[in-house]
Amino acid sequence: MDNLAFAANRTSEITINRAVPRMVDLVEAHDVTGLSIPRLRYGYRSGEFVGIRCGTSSNGKILLNLDKLIEYLNTHTETAEPAPKHLCGKIHPVNI
Repeated sequence: MDNLAFAANRTSEITINRAVPRMVDLVEAHDVTGLSIPRLRYGYRSGEFVGIRCGTSSNGKILLNLDKLIEYLNTHTETAEPAPKHLCGKIHPVNI
């Protein structure tokens, strides 16, 4: 009987306080980040970028989590390649 009284006194409402992520399509992600649309699509398909595909077909629209994408770009940066050691405009021997 105590279990029934306890269950009757509980409310059936569950409150979850979470921020809704900002989801953007590939074109808007391209405009914000400067990454090419094929690179964004590849990153989604490889699991590198967080997102969802809307619709049931393989042609559904891809929506990326913009906050996670920006966080990824801020943490996965590479240094620029060093400048070539040879001087431009001169003929150099080529090893065959």
